[in-house]
Amino acid sequence: MSGRTQKNTRETVNARADIAWRDYRIAKLERSQRHLQRLYDISKLLTRFQTFERTVPEVVVLVADTLPLRSAIFILETGDVPQMMTWQAAGENARRRQVAKAHAQEVYGYLVHSHVDLEREEATLEIQQPPGSEAEQSEPAKNFVMLPLAVAHGSIFGALQVEGRGALEESDLFFIDAVVNQLAIALDRYATDRSLRASEARLEVANRELREALAREQLMARTDVLTGLHNRRYFFEVAAQEWAVAQRYRLPLALMLFDIDRFKEINDTVGHQMGDEILKRVALAAAERLRVADVLARYGGEEFIILLPGSTAQQAAVAAECIREAIAADRIETRTASLAATISVGLAEARPDQDTLDQLIQRADRALYRAKAKGRNCTEVDLPLS
Repeated sequence: MSGRTQKNTRETVNARADIAWRDYRIAKLERSQRHLQRLYDISKLLTRFQTFERTVPEVVVLVADTLPLRSAIFILETGDVPQMMTWQAAGENARRRQVAKAHAQEVYGYLVHSHVDLEREEATLEIQQPPGSEAEQSEPAKNFVMLPLAVAHGSIFGALQVEGRGALEESDLFFIDAVVNQLAIALDRYATDRSLRASEARLEVANRELREALAREQLMARTDVLTGLHNRRYFFEVAAQEWAVAQRYRLPLALMLFDIDRFKEINDTVGHQMGDEILKRVALAAAERLRVADVLARYGGEEFIILLPGSTAQQAAVAAECIREAIAADRIETRTASLAATISVGLAEARPDQDTLDQLIQRADRALYRAKAKGRNCTEVDLPLS
């Protein structure tokens, strides 16, 4: 062969080598670009992480679309038994899936119980073929790669195993490692968010129960237990406010006192249980015949008090008669008798610039005694002096 021919041959070989090297570099760059694009897609997916069951399969599909995989298995610690999600490429049979699952279970058990150092490179090398692996000889361990899920070198809470169709390249391993890192962060954030939401929900329940308990306590503090009406203390709190408004704006204000006639005799005759029932029915009859603005309370024993803002004595007398007649007509049937209670009512209207609230109550009380002196079951009014 002439020297010129040899030179041309060398140039051709070198040119082909250059082309092959360039094609290799281009293929490697395209592979890296595909890895970066998939990492970007996975990152976007994980920013809207919903649940393990919905998001992780989408991540695995993106990984499988990037690498030549036969299977992928994701393991997550969710309780006593790790949760396993499997993916298998089309055309792979059930036997290969069983091989991949058996390998994943064995390697994950080794990974957890041997406390492998969680540096990614070291963990990958350590766990590719655990001691006593029963993986078939036809399935080289280098085709299986498992990386642990952990955050900030904490305890392992899962792992991702992928099985390549052949030996995975170094760039593939870097890609899988990046995916696992993102998954670990997303899952840890998801678990933290869930824990925070659960804590917030428990706190909200506790706060609601506390508010309800406080409301019950406040209600009990202002309520007469037997009749369900306001008690004496709460009546005076509200009455003081209504009194101040009436005095400031020169508005009429009436007050009514009434008690059940011969209530001691009723208790002695039919018993305290029937007496309590009468108290409740008298309270209900009065409450049903008053306005929302009127303030009805149990004053003590069988005595009741009503404040009627914006009402004159004559207007209040109409309400008093309505209540008195309704109570007298309400008969309670017992085993031995038919019983009806009656009430005596005393009314007074506030005198501008003369009365205090206590004086108004005293005037109504005097009218009540006059009603009793007249024979009970009637209404007496203490009219203001003109």
